[in-house]
Amino acid sequence: MPSTIRGYSDLFINNIDKFVVFCRENITFDYIKSLNYEPNKNVFITDDMAFYLDLNKYLSLKPVYKKQANCFRTDSESLTGDYKENNHDISLTWNGDYWDNEFLARNSTRCMINFLEEYKVVNTDRLHVAILASLLGKEVNFYPNSYYKNEAVYNYSLFNRYPKTCFITAS
Repeated sequence: MPSTIRGYSDLFINNIDKFVVFCRENITFDYIKSLNYEPNKNVFITDDMAFYLDLNKYLSLKPVYKKQANCFRTDSESLTGDYKENNHDISLTWNGDYWDNEFLARNSTRCMINFLEEYKVVNTDRLHVAILASLLGKEVNFYPNSYYKNEAVYNYSLFNRYPKTCFITAS
């Protein structure tokens, strides 16, 4: 699965003959290449898996009737730890050890999409909330998390394809 990777250099160096790494943004891609991985051999760059979702299988076609959703992190990846009024950390709602259960994963994805469908604007620092809202054509204000992941994925996958999605830099 395409990932964002920080650290673990010994793991990657010691397993260079065994690993094929898929990166979802350029910072990770450059990092893995710096560990002597070779592009198009054992390191590749591609979009996050969420971009390959067949959205039509999950839509409820609910009309947009709510102005904005605040979907900010309430965990250690939050940049500021400040929580917005009426916040819904919807990704955290479905975190857990069941993502390997196909049926639960599909239903969690459907619930997230159905929640987002109702809103015109989505404010978030959660990567997959930003991706899903972008796929839905929402106006997305995408904020940084505690490290480079959000901005790097935005630059690689969202910036040139989703004009209604903006990255809000920290002030």
